[in-house]
Formats: sequence, C-alpha cells, structure tokens
Amino acid sequence: MLGYHHPLEIAKRYGTLDLVSGGRLVLGVGVGSLQDEFELLGAAFDGRGAIADDALAALRASLSVPTPGYSGPHFSYRDVVVEPHAVQPRVPLWVGGRTRRSLRRAVELGDGWVPFGLPLEELRAMVDGTTLPAGFDVVL
Repeated sequence: MLGYHHPLEIAKRYGTLDLVSGGRLVLGVGVGSLQDEFELLGAAFDGRGAIADDALAALRASLSVPTPGYSGPHFSYRDVVVEPHAVQPRVPLWVGGRTRRSLRRAVELGDGWVPFGLPLEELRAMVDGTTLPAGFDVVL
C-alpha cells in the first residue's frame, strides 16, 4: 500500500530485491481501502489516491538510480543516495484495484493492472473501454 510508506523506503527495499534477483522484480502496489489500517499506521486515508499518484511518480524517479531526486505535491527530496538500487532501467509497476480509477492510475503511471473481485463482464467492459499502452499487462 503506497500510503503506508515513503517512496524512498520502497525504492530502497525493492531496489535491493531487484538487485539480488538479477533484475527480475515486478513491483505490485495499491492505494488501499481499509480506513482502520491507515489509522493504525498513522497514515492519511483522505486524499490517498492523490498521495498514491505522487508516490508512483516518485518511485519512477527513484527505483533505478543511485542518487534520486523528486519534487511533487506530497513528496520531495534530493541529495540522497539509495544503494543498492534497482538494476532494471524501468522496474515494472503493477497497480492493483477494482475500479476505473485504479485502471486509469495503472495506465497513466504503471506498467500493468492487477484487478480483483470483478465479475468477468465488468472487467471486460473496463478493459475494452480503455486504450492500453503497448506492452501494458492486465494480470488475472
């Protein structure tokens, strides 16, 4: 869940995993929908979609470089070192969800969508009504 962690924490953790796996990481992320979990962790529940969008952009800027920098509406940093970092030039980011908004987020900011809990016809209508970029994965 993107709202539970700072993007640099995620970049460090999963950059290391990408390195030790020989560049085979596919990172699955989500926005979250259980308010009690956010409250337990002291994370903001309201506005979590915008925070997740910014976190995805920050991850894109940070996963595969040793000295990332980013400035966005919720996260901003520079002059940091992330070592080890991901060895893939672009770590695939798969966004989970079951709403049109999650599909939009995946198409705009990710490399794949991992839908869950959707009837096949609803899933088909969502995917058919969306222009998917080349190489985009829908993971069932």
